[in-house]
Amino acid sequence: MTIITVLVVYASVVATLALAISLLLLRSLPTGPSAPAVGHALALPDSGPDIGSPAPPFTARTSTAALFDTAELAGQTHLLGFLSSSCQGCLLALPAMIGYASQLPDPRQLITVIVGDVNARAAEIEQRLARLAVIVSEPEGGPIATAYRITSFPSFVLVSEAGTVLGAGNSVFDLPLPQRQ
Repeated sequence: MTIITVLVVYASVVATLALAISLLLLRSLPTGPSAPAVGHALALPDSGPDIGSPAPPFTARTSTAALFDTAELAGQTHLLGFLSSSCQGCLLALPAMIGYASQLPDPRQLITVIVGDVNARAAEIEQRLARLAVIVSEPEGGPIATAYRITSFPSFVLVSEAGTVLGAGNSVFDLPLPQRQ
């Protein structure tokens, strides 16, 4: 056998295996009304409270050991960012979150909840937001993320001066622009 023949046989075997794997993957995709339409990206499940609902109040210790209560933000629009310590996308979302929060009059109007284990990624998030946000940490399934119905990360919730949810989503680009007070 020549080298060309070997390469042709090898290429056809690889192509056949790739086709077989593709067919198996297609058969394992969901079908029916809940299946995504062909050509559309898969959407993340809704994460966060319903628009117009009251934002759940909470009191928690910050990363600086200070006691923080959302009652301090009464009468002010504020942004909650829910980031996971196991989520690479959460690090990638930081610049957009910081840019969005820069439109708020006061840095204490950005509250970041880091969910999950204390690890290098959580430390990096905390370091990058240290002077820009109130930072609270909690374990997975913690009371704040649970009260806000957070199901995926990152998630963002914009709360109005009246304490109602103005917007919620997996990107700050899903939120309405904050109004200057």
